[in-house]
Amino acid sequence: MADNIPKKRKSRVQTVIRGQMTWQILERLLNNYWEWQEVYRTTGNPELQLNNGITVNIYDILDGIEKLPPRQKQAVVLSCLENRKEVEVAKIMGFTKWSSQVGMYKRKALTGLANKINKLNEIENRSINGE
Repeated sequence: MADNIPKKRKSRVQTVIRGQMTWQILERLLNNYWEWQEVYRTTGNPELQLNNGITVNIYDILDGIEKLPPRQKQAVVLSCLENRKEVEVAKIMGFTKWSSQVGMYKRKALTGLANKINKLNEIENRSINGE
């Protein structure tokens, strides 16, 4: 019976900083974007409170994606929002030899977005604390 329990897959990167957005957290958020959007439609609340204390606004993320350079935006939309495999995204983006370029564009975009979210949260926290 214990053989039927799936083994817990270890992540290559365990980067969760208390109160900080990372590209890995943002990727998971975007992979569940449609569920998040449905919650927004039913509750009217555009903000999501994460377990590590970060508050994320759906409009900040969508605005950030919209402002990405074209290749980064394409990689994020296809692989995160549409949940396509990296190999499939590579073909769509015209990469014939390796799919790793998709991951590079995606990580660069998500890292930049995560940093912007962290800055927005830092500014908001300062204004709340009267700094």
